[in-house]
Amino acid sequence: MRIGTIFSGKMKTFNNQFISTKFFMFIIPLFPIESYFFINNKNEGFEIGLHKQSVIKAYASFFTLVLGGFILLMHGSFYHYKLLYQYGSIIGFFLILLSLYFFFEYGKTTEEEKKERFLYEKAIKINALPEYLNENATRRVLRKLLNSLKLSMNLSEEIRDINIDEIIQKHQYSKKDLGLLFAIKGYQKRLNQSDNLNDYQIYNMIKNEFKSYLTTLKNNISIN
Repeated sequence: MRIGTIFSGKMKTFNNQFISTKFFMFIIPLFPIESYFFINNKNEGFEIGLHKQSVIKAYASFFTLVLGGFILLMHGSFYHYKLLYQYGSIIGFFLILLSLYFFFEYGKTTEEEKKERFLYEKAIKINALPEYLNENATRRVLRKLLNSLKLSMNLSEEIRDINIDEIIQKHQYSKKDLGLLFAIKGYQKRLNQSDNLNDYQIYNMIKNEFKSYLTTLKNNISIN
């Protein structure tokens, strides 16, 4: 009998970074406590609020496996239940296959996500997309990024509000700050959660410039 906590619902894995959820366990996972975004295979991570898909994956993969296995083992004893008695093996195998789907396929990182996460990892070493985080976690990450930008641009820490849009539009930055500006704008866009066209235009502007900068760096390394 096991009582304690367990991590389950691992998903969105990319370059050894992923989402996983901590559950309270009493023999089986009972209820979720918190989801985390892990860096470097659980050596380091931070809270992101409960991640709905991770919770679904944990429950679905576990209970379909247990139920499918139980039906496969016991369906011969279900002679009082015609459906289970006749089709128990089919139902059991179907549930096992469903469990494998949830375990291996559900919540995989898409190709588009990989491209975006690659940029975030190059920018700030953490490839969590802003939409993976809840509002509180997004604000915490954003504060750290803004403080890093202040240090990089030699701005006073007493300055509370930095107009990122103005800095980007007026090109008031150096190339070394492109990654930070890209990540900051991405997390700001997540918090705004609006259809503001200007927000997306500025984000895409700094994103494309950062991509071009990375390509230039790569080409220079190749030449050297």
